[in-house]
Amino acid sequence: MPLRRLRKLARKAKSLRTEPVAAPADRFGRAQDGAMAALNQSAEGIFAVLGAAVVSSWEVALADLARALRGRLSEEKHAELIERMSDSLVPTEQPFSGVGKRYSHAVKTGTKAALDSGNFGDVTSLLGEALGGLGAAASAGWPKTAEHMAPILESLVLSDAEHQAFVAQGNLLQVALDSAWQAYMAHLDSVVMGPDLEKTLVDGLEAWKDEAVRAVELNLYQSRAMLIEAAERLPLL
Repeated sequence: MPLRRLRKLARKAKSLRTEPVAAPADRFGRAQDGAMAALNQSAEGIFAVLGAAVVSSWEVALADLARALRGRLSEEKHAELIERMSDSLVPTEQPFSGVGKRYSHAVKTGTKAALDSGNFGDVTSLLGEALGGLGAAASAGWPKTAEHMAPILESLVLSDAEHQAFVAQGNLLQVALDSAWQAYMAHLDSVVMGPDLEKTLVDGLEAWKDEAVRAVELNLYQSRAMLIEAAERLPLL
């Protein structure tokens, strides 16, 4: 083979070796970084909706109990108990207030880890962990809510069985929230990196939020029903 031909082939081989190699389609990179930033921005509003649902559901229960007790307790006692109930939700509500910050931290930490490793699973595992403990934390807070409500429950003359059923609402809340989390984990396992990554991630979080809101609203509605039923058994003054 002529020397000129060998040199031409050598130059071509060198150019092929120095051309940048595209990242594999399944490797996490800067293209996915933007989707994660958009998810983090959307998440703020999503968690605000969840927090508002917790507070508003309790406010409805509070207003209904106040009406049911009117004329059955002295005005002083009535005001005292309603004020106490207003403060009682705090131990149960606190986990919902903090979950948004945990999720945002998971998005940022997971994105950094995934950019370093190229592994999308470094993100999804942290997103799942951020939501996974909410059910247990809310369940642990509910007995404290019930304990703070002790003077109210005593005034309503709950039976032992009714009192136990009221306290058990915390366990039922955990079951429902854990179910929502498991569905979210299944969604994360099915996510494929692509042009719709942002929408897929946001839709998954929205679906989890909807299930969590339903769990909270049902739980507090059932708790409210127990209190109203007991209040309406009290004789009028």
